[in-house]
Amino acid sequence: MSESNTDNGEPAAKKIKLEPNQEPIQEETLEMKDGKPWNGKGVSTYHACYYSNGVYHKDSYDSYDGYFENGKRHGKGKITYAKGDIYDGEWENDKRHGKGKYTEKHVGIYEGEWENDKRHGKGKYTEKYSGIYEGEWENDKKHGKGKYIETDGSIYEGHWVNGKRHGEGKQKYSNDDIYQGEWRNGYEYNGRRYKLEYISIEGKNYKPC
Repeated sequence: MSESNTDNGEPAAKKIKLEPNQEPIQEETLEMKDGKPWNGKGVSTYHACYYSNGVYHKDSYDSYDGYFENGKRHGKGKITYAKGDIYDGEWENDKRHGKGKYTEKHVGIYEGEWENDKRHGKGKYTEKYSGIYEGEWENDKKHGKGKYIETDGSIYEGHWVNGKRHGEGKQKYSNDDIYQGEWRNGYEYNGRRYKLEYISIEGKNYKPC
């Protein structure tokens, strides 16, 4: 644990509790030097520790620039995490809540709704090497109706449960195979697979509308 105060009445650093191989857990509320909770706009840094590629980084800092209420991040604010990720959006009671954009370094970008520090509601996630998902989220996972476009051109539109295709949905594969029907835990279950047929007009092949 560590704690510090500034001499000019600015917010103090936060305490950090770290479990092995986990992200840091920020514990106490931010306070002024006189002990009163910080309100309004401010800038604060937080000591952070994290693992990356098998390396433990213990002397790093997250940086937050935004609004506080009663010593907690509340309102609009931007945080740059020590590992390089960035969240820019709305906060409530020290958690990401409302609309916001999360840029995960070397992985992808999520833009949409948050609830209680998790992706929840409607949002778009652009994965750097996999594809683009746009639709509904619940408890940080794809859940509900959504559309996923993969980098090879495959497209799925339908239902998701806990991050997997589940329920009714249609998948168009990159080889022009099409599956339409029920899915179970990410796999085709009870539906029909067929080949997309082309229409020939004056010697040229066209995909049907």
